[in-house]
Amino acid sequence: MKPRTLQVEKEMAKYQIVVACGTNVTSTTVAEHLKEKLRERGITDVQTTCVRISEIFYMVDQLKPDLVVFSGNVPGKFSVPAFAGYPFLTGVGMNPVVDKIVDVLKAKDAKQ
Repeated sequence: MKPRTLQVEKEMAKYQIVVACGTNVTSTTVAEHLKEKLRERGITDVQTTCVRISEIFYMVDQLKPDLVVFSGNVPGKFSVPAFAGYPFLTGVGMNPVVDKIVDVLKAKDAKQ
């Protein structure tokens, strides 16, 4: 499968997150819930890029995101922190995952 061409915004958000699922249908739902939870914690400058699992390693390589959230089986390991997206679909265990994501984003700020 040929990866799609990336369209990069002129002004990038402070935080970049790749969200992936098997068919790219539920990744939008995961991204919306994640952004809502991050807003509740005062983190608003976030760009999510929704992709299919089959594209995830290519997109991580191209976009260099701060982290990845995925729902599905991923064959391999990521070069950035990765989190299971299922809590954003079910609502079960979502807050602890969001807390860990916030920690990753704050750690990025501390390094800069």
